[in-house]
Amino acid sequence: MFKRYYAATAGLLCAAVLAAGCGSSSNSSTTSTSAASATTTTSTSAATTSASGSSLPAGVVLASGQGAPYLPGPGVGKGIGPMVGTAEGAKATAWGTAAGKALGVVSNPPHPTVGYLDILGGIESADRAANSVRQALKAVGYKMDYCNGAGDPTKWVTCGNSLLAQGVKAILLTGIDPSSIPAVVSSAKAKNVPILDCCGLVGPGFNTALYPNEPLSGQILAKALIAKLGSAGGDIAVANYPAPWATARTAQLSTSIKGTSVKAVATSTTDPTNLVQGTQKWVSDTLTANPSLKAFWFAFDSAGQAGGQVVASKAQSGSAPDVFTFHADPSTQVLMHKGAITEVVDVNYDITAWEVVNALVEYEARHTPLPGYSDNTSYPGIGNPLSYQIVTKSNLPPAGQYVAPQKDGVSYFLAKWKAEGLGS
Repeated sequence: MFKRYYAATAGLLCAAVLAAGCGSSSNSSTTSTSAASATTTTSTSAATTSASGSSLPAGVVLASGQGAPYLPGPGVGKGIGPMVGTAEGAKATAWGTAAGKALGVVSNPPHPTVGYLDILGGIESADRAANSVRQALKAVGYKMDYCNGAGDPTKWVTCGNSLLAQGVKAILLTGIDPSSIPAVVSSAKAKNVPILDCCGLVGPGFNTALYPNEPLSGQILAKALIAKLGSAGGDIAVANYPAPWATARTAQLSTSIKGTSVKAVATSTTDPTNLVQGTQKWVSDTLTANPSLKAFWFAFDSAGQAGGQVVASKAQSGSAPDVFTFHADPSTQVLMHKGAITEVVDVNYDITAWEVVNALVEYEARHTPLPGYSDNTSYPGIGNPLSYQIVTKSNLPPAGQYVAPQKDGVSYFLAKWKAEGLGS
């Protein structure tokens, strides 16, 4: 999977603005059933102390080490499935059922065809978002027409126009900024076709965008980095990325290290057109110029995967800096086992795909207004289904599973939609 991820050309990787993941509103949601019955091992709650027993900074939660299952479906990233047979799954199902019953059953709900404009099919984070949308739509009986934008802004426009020409009733996507596809946005508006974004922060222009709180993710990882280095602190190198979700993360690091003994002595902005080789060269050059470096920060997990391998290779000749980045996707888990990545903030960003489908279903079935933009949407019973957890080599989930979120949002939406008569 890791090799396949990096088999994409540099031109394609320029579009991977999804770190996959990145306002505040309180909206209710709708969800459907049948997105796959899967078993998992998961914990009751995340820990607040490190593996060694030392306390973590306030607001930093350590993942439990338990896992959540993959959804069925194509792609190198599958998305988190329902946590069947767990306490989290049972609670979420009860909450979702109650929420659906409170809204009431919808008679003869519509089952339109919607379009999915993929930012870059074939990379882990994008596939995880796309398949989560696919399975959520399947659960409510909607058909999904898929178009792969292949990381090319010109193809994004072609895909968007093609989906509109096919008569889709909505377009779902992830991480593509409205400013990149203005003609599609204008045409969709003229045809009264809403565009909904999930999983990654974008600029204004779409009807709906639901995504993780990227400043919070950055703040949590920054606290973990400072705690890891201890009172002695040390020099660090910072690799930013030219996308809103990434700069929001790194801004929190810059703020957090002020007044501490941690100092950023080398900084760069990752070149999207030369992500892998460019990152690896920068890491190698930075290590040579700063032999006492204590840590690397990568705002984009793909750059962290590339850079972490270089850092690990240097470890053979002595101690190597720690590597901090985002999301414990399967490829990152492999590198963490090998010691190439030290700590990540893991966020179940794919649950926002289910949130977006839920918003669309309520819009179509009940004419509920679409919710706008939010990184903190709350639902009856379950609240905000997003989890922000620190993952290290010592608390990785079992092989073949995602990090278990603290709340089972997938089971919630499946139960909710079933109670509303929107899913089987």
